[in-house]
Amino acid sequence: DSFHGHLLVDFSRLPLLENLSIRKNNFEGLIPQTLSHCQGLQILSSRDNQFYGSIPEFLGSLLEFKILNLYGNRLKGTIPVSFANLSKLEFLNIGKNHMQGNIPSKLGSKTQLTFFSMEMNNLTGTLPESFFNLSALQNLSFAINQLTRHLPKDADCFLPNLQRLYMGINNFDGPLPASLSNATRLQLLTAKSNKFSGPIPLELGSLSQLTYLSLWGNMLTNVPGNRELSILTSFTNCLNGILLAFVGNLTTTLLELDLSSNQIEGTMPLALANLTKLIALGLSSNKIKGIIPPNIGHMHSLQMLSLDNNALKGPIPLPIYLLVHMFILCIERTMLIGSISISINNFTSLQALDLSSNNLSSALPPSLCELKDLLEIYLQDNSFTGHLPLGLGSFAKMIDMDISANKLSEELPTSLSKLQMLEYLNLSHNTFVGHIPEQLDHMLDLDTIDLSHNNLS
Repeated sequence: DSFHGHLLVDFSRLPLLENLSIRKNNFEGLIPQTLSHCQGLQILSSRDNQFYGSIPEFLGSLLEFKILNLYGNRLKGTIPVSFANLSKLEFLNIGKNHMQGNIPSKLGSKTQLTFFSMEMNNLTGTLPESFFNLSALQNLSFAINQLTRHLPKDADCFLPNLQRLYMGINNFDGPLPASLSNATRLQLLTAKSNKFSGPIPLELGSLSQLTYLSLWGNMLTNVPGNRELSILTSFTNCLNGILLAFVGNLTTTLLELDLSSNQIEGTMPLALANLTKLIALGLSSNKIKGIIPPNIGHMHSLQMLSLDNNALKGPIPLPIYLLVHMFILCIERTMLIGSISISINNFTSLQALDLSSNNLSSALPPSLCELKDLLEIYLQDNSFTGHLPLGLGSFAKMIDMDISANKLSEELPTSLSKLQMLEYLNLSHNTFVGHIPEQLDHMLDLDTIDLSHNNLS
């Protein structure tokens, strides 16, 4: 249960109030004007309610404010310039509202501010350069807005304490500033889904405490003339002809790295395997070519690997099956050849497997059916031969299965009917023969089944 309705309190009767916390209720209406009488108010937390209207200017006259949290309401209008008067403010969160207009540059004077979030609004204009003077700032988020133009070249030059920077899903363009590397305590950096272009700055490799880096959905490239993914090389301290200076070593810190949906060219460097703590690696939708390095099997912590929609070729390296913690494996729409190894049963935690649209061949190994946690399997548009493994019925949790457009033959196994949670089944464009098993009648959750373009009778 929670409180709801308007906040019918006459705060003029509470002039000594210092802490007002009403978060995670269903209060609605305007923020009460009578709060202006609470000149000693230090904390106002009204996050996750339904307050609407604009943020009142008088909040900027409550000079004792240390924490102001208005996250998750229906507030609109512009950010009050009067917030610049709050000389003691340490925490400001106005995220997930409907705020509009520009970000006031005067807020850059709040040198004691440690947390500032304005994410998930409709803010426009540019990011004020004054923001990079907030020397005490540890967390800064302006993600999911409509901010535009370049970031300042000296971004983060004066943010020595910054640990988390969220600037994804905006309309920033131009280069990603190499000066971001001056925020030496940075642990998380996400600039996904913008229009950043040019090379990924190798200096990011000097961020020795970085654990999460997401740059997907931009127009970033590799260093010109480099045949390998130079940013990965910089992370692993592997010097080469392009990388002439020491740029750091993240082998013991980096946990998640997502560079998907850019214009990165080159091959996957052998030094990639030095990122032994990496849990998630996303390189999909780039122009990466060559083979998957065999020493990828040294990345023992890897749980999510996404290499799809590149120009990779060659077989799936056998050491990849040593990654026993693998949870999601996506290498579709490349040019892989060869077969799926019988060692695939090492992926005991695998829930999603997508190897579709490659040139894989040979029979599907029976050991594939030992992956009892598998929810989705996509093997369509390859050249697999032979029959479907008889043990398919062990996929008790399977929801989606697509093995269409292959060269599979013989009869459909009756064990398919054991897939009681299956919603989507596509076995079309093969050469299956015989009857459709009557037992498929019992698959009550099945929404879509496609057995077309076979030799069934």
